[in-house]
This record gives sequence, C-alpha cells and structure tokens, in this order.
Amino acid sequence: MWRETRKDLRIREKCPENPSVIYRCKQASFRKLGELQLIRMQVRLVPIDRENHRAMWRLTLKPEQQGFVSPPAWSLARCFVKVFGDRFEHLPHLIYADNEPIGFSTIVCDPASAEDYWIDDIMIDEHQQGRGYGRAAVIESIKLILRRYPRCRAIQLTCFRANTNAAALYLSLGFALTGDNDPVFNEPNYKLSGPALDNFREA
Repeated sequence: MWRETRKDLRIREKCPENPSVIYRCKQASFRKLGELQLIRMQVRLVPIDRENHRAMWRLTLKPEQQGFVSPPAWSLARCFVKVFGDRFEHLPHLIYADNEPIGFSTIVCDPASAEDYWIDDIMIDEHQQGRGYGRAAVIESIKLILRRYPRCRAIQLTCFRANTNAAALYLSLGFALTGDNDPVFNEPNYKLSGPALDNFREA
C-alpha cells in the first residue's frame, strides 16, 4: 500500500493544484533504470531543416491533448519568425527513436542570459506514447541546452494545469513551480535550477 512520505509532501507543496501528481511522481521513481537507460540511448534530437520538416507536420496528439502543445506546423513557424525576439535563438528539433521521428522539441534561449532558457514545446506522437520517450526527450533537451549554453543556470517551461502526466514528469526530473504564470495562457511555469540542473551537466 502506497503511503505519503516527506518527499511526497515536498512535491505537494510544489504542486498543490495537482495532488494526483504525487502518486505519478512516485510511480516514475520506481521505473526500471535499465529500461530508461536503453530508451535514452535510442532517443536523439535532430535539427529540423528542409529535408525533414514534413515529418514534423505528420506528428499527432490525442484529441484531449491537443490544447497542451502548439500544433507542429505552428511551433515551427514560431521558430522561423523568431516570435520571442531577435535576442533569442529558436531551435526546432525532431525527436528520433530507432531512426523514426516520434516527436519534436522546440528550444528558445537567450545566450546572453543566465536563466532565459526555455523548452517552448515538446511532444511525443500519440502512437509512441507510454514507452518512456517523453522522459527521455526532456532529458535530451536539457542536455542539449547545457552543452550549447555553458552559462545556463536555469531551464524553464510552461505546463498546463490539466496536463497532470507532464507535470508529474517535470517534478520527478527536478523542476519546481516558480509561482509565475505564462502571460499568454495563464498556465504555471516550472524551473530547473541549482543542484537539480547540475545533475544533467556532462563532465
């Protein structure tokens, strides 16, 4: 029988709006390490260009998930027009597993800043969900940011309140609620910083 621990109480304090997140975080912590390592080895991020961009357009979400992430073509267009301004680098990537595109990740970063590094959109195709690819893709996105921007001291993202599975994933990786909401969607922002971020830095 599952019992709430002190760690669970800390998670609840970070995410009081989603008490069900506690159980999901605990489940994530019990996943087999070997399986996660295998999935991480299979997942890679590939920059989107004129040769592969149509693969991004073909990615789909379940109907109930479609409000959580920008449609692929829209997310790519936001990167192309640099919707957040010229001081930001907009980096769209396809997520590949076994040489098959299974999702996408768009990263938006201000290289001159210490904390303005964002995973703007990330999704796994509806037919590839439930295999651990989402967790692996978030980890690879974090590591890509840290490799490209050594001065990065925080990585941020927005997660819709109704997207409790994603919230549980982010909390299990060390993200914490900032207390701020995205100005467009009025949904909570999360931040990965300090020792939790340093866990992902490569020696």
